[in-house]
Amino acid sequence: TDAAGRFVIRGLPEGDITLRSHSLPLKQSVKSKITMLDEDVEVNLRLAPVVLKTPPKTITLFGMQIADVTPELQAAYELQFENGVITLETQTNSLAFGDEVTDGGCIWLVGEKRIRNIREMVAEILRINAIDCPGRPNEGCRDSVTLVYEYPFSHVNYTGHIHLTHAQVAE
Repeated sequence: TDAAGRFVIRGLPEGDITLRSHSLPLKQSVKSKITMLDEDVEVNLRLAPVVLKTPPKTITLFGMQIADVTPELQAAYELQFENGVITLETQTNSLAFGDEVTDGGCIWLVGEKRIRNIREMVAEILRINAIDCPGRPNEGCRDSVTLVYEYPFSHVNYTGHIHLTHAQVAE
């Protein structure tokens, strides 16, 4: 966007289009359906707070406030997967990822195992962290556990390796 928040998208096909915009730090989003014709279309988008009817049960772990993914969280953050662990608040690089998991990120794979919740995530992290290096490339080993996570609203998956300190393992 420019300084006034305006943007231009060129080359969109004619027909029905859904525009989505979100601000994870502000916990706001908007989704708007428009019909594209063979002419310029001006659209005003206003972000609205992401409101949850049932606040998730959260815990703080590794400097992150996390919760199990629920159907409501999946819909609010447009997550691809119905299970996993969502990061609701993170400290900068709290798990020493090469790439940072942001608020609303959904961890759905630890090593080579699809996880459904926090309990499974922690158990798999501890299991892999107990393996002497070198471990399996897609799984990891002590001090380098592989996680796959999805950014909210995007359906884009990223792979990161967490490097746990002794204090984090104890936690």
